[in-house]
Parts: sequence; structure tokens; C-alpha cells
Amino acid sequence: MGPAILESQLPPHTRLPKALQLLCEFSIETGTDFLTGNIALTPNGPENLEAWVRMAPSLGTSLFVFARDVAHALFALWMYETRDLEQCPVVRLDSEGVENRVVASNPSDFAWCLADGRSIDDDGRPMPELQAWLAPRLARPAETIRPTWATDNALDVWIRAGITAAVGRPPIRGRS
Repeated sequence: MGPAILESQLPPHTRLPKALQLLCEFSIETGTDFLTGNIALTPNGPENLEAWVRMAPSLGTSLFVFARDVAHALFALWMYETRDLEQCPVVRLDSEGVENRVVASNPSDFAWCLADGRSIDDDGRPMPELQAWLAPRLARPAETIRPTWATDNALDVWIRAGITAAVGRPPIRGRS
């Protein structure tokens, strides 16, 4: 899938982060939208997000979905503290709303996490083809990136607060 498809879903005058542009280009060169065995770029981000935030649509204004996995979890940029998409954390929004987590500190970290096998899909195997492809195109981040796909309590608190504001009560656990 070409980067123009994802970029067309962003607000006017907003550029797709370089790492996401590169992942799109990698998918074109390899002939598949799947970045790993389970994670694929999606041209249907707005529709996927609309279904995910149906109880609290205001949450959708701070999320940009660019990928999904085979279990229907979404991967999105979380524009909570900044609108600079190069600096936004990447989050995984669980299809059941139970295991939402920050998976990378920014899009570059996300690309390298996938390449290095530090992911939630498959068995966490490194992807030498993606590593080799990214190396001359995207600087490897500092060693301070998250070593695992750690749950970020701030994301869960933000989601629960948005749902509470929208429906007048906290969500039932597992039904966000």
C-alpha cells in the first residue's frame, strides 16, 4: 500500500511520518501489506477507528490508525501530548479493549521493533529483510527505546476517562 493512501487520511498539511512512509514502501517492494506474519498496513483506518471508538467518538480525534493485526487489534499514532506525528507514541488498541498498550515511543521505534522481532505477533523473530531494507533509510533509535511491548497505564486511563465522559459511567472491563 502506497504512503499516499495513508497520508490522504490525515488532516490537510499533515505529513505521514518518515518511518510509516518507509513501511509503506517496503510493503510495495515485497508485494504485501503484511509487515510481519500478523501485522498489516490498512487503508481502512478511519472506518476501523470509528468502530473501535463507537462509545466515545472524541477519543478518535487523538488517534491515527495505520495498521491492524489478524486479531483485529489496531495500531495507531496517539496524539495525546503532541501533534508532531514523528514524536507520537504508537499504540495497540485491542479488539476487545482489554489490552491496550503503548508499543513504541514513536513511529521510528515501531519500525525497528518490528524489524528486530520485538513485537506482539508471531514468535518475536527478527526480520532480516526488513532490517536490511531499513538500515540505509532510517536511523536506528537510541538504546532508550522500550525493550518490550509494555502496557502503558496512561493510555488505559485516558481511554477509560473518554468513555466515562461520553456515556456517564466507567466502561465495563473488557468492553471499552
